[in-house]
Amino acid sequence: MFRQTWNYTHFPTILRVTNKENVNGLLYRYRQVQDTVTNKQIGLMRLQFWKDSLDQLYKEAAPKQPVAMELGRAIHSKNLSRRWLTKLIEARERSLEEKAPMTVKAVEEYADCTSSAVMFLVLESVGIRDVHADHAASHLGKALGFTTLLRATPYHASLRKLNLPVEVLAKHKVSEEQVYRGSQEQEMKDAVFELASLAHQHLDKARSLSSSLPRPALSVFLPALVCDNYLTGLQRAHFNVFDAKLQQKAHLLPAKLWWKKLRGTY
Repeated sequence: MFRQTWNYTHFPTILRVTNKENVNGLLYRYRQVQDTVTNKQIGLMRLQFWKDSLDQLYKEAAPKQPVAMELGRAIHSKNLSRRWLTKLIEARERSLEEKAPMTVKAVEEYADCTSSAVMFLVLESVGIRDVHADHAASHLGKALGFTTLLRATPYHASLRKLNLPVEVLAKHKVSEEQVYRGSQEQEMKDAVFELASLAHQHLDKARSLSSSLPRPALSVFLPALVCDNYLTGLQRAHFNVFDAKLQQKAHLLPAKLWWKKLRGTY
């Protein structure tokens, strides 16, 4: 459903926030399963390896694999919850089906099991267990999910694969063929606007909770800037998701992230 465009933005952001290479090593390998595997069965085999590895890791019997060994150290030193790691693997299994999500709710559920799960793991890795932080992380994860979905649309369209929720396309009378050919017609822009608005709603909700968060948690939510940066660009492009400028790397993003971190905002 989502694609590797997440890596340039969200993944380095998490590295800057936590410096937890052991956890991030697994996240990188986890994303590579769909990004580099063309055979579904091979992908499922790789994911089964990580499921089996989790069984061993939580029994304090790490497999002799560098990333798994480092993950084991993180699990036991930071008491990482198994459910979030399991959700990541199971969500990736489902995504190997390469089917378009039918509804907005399906996108939100997938984001909860991926982007939000990553946020929960990062919070745990820096020692934060707080109900308000979890609430904000759930909303920011959904915002990241919608943003990643939109940013990945041109890539999927180039492969003639549909990644946008079918109910939104049907509502605005957008055909699959219009998506595949990179339509810039108004109905396509209206569908994109609806999804971008949902992303913004979740982003605004995550930010509205900032005053309730423990101060050490604030830097964990820096990926909010990733959403803001893309959604602002999309608005400038008049919600033409195929505008080439939206696929360019945000070279100022690292500096903006550090500035937000210094100010204690996101």
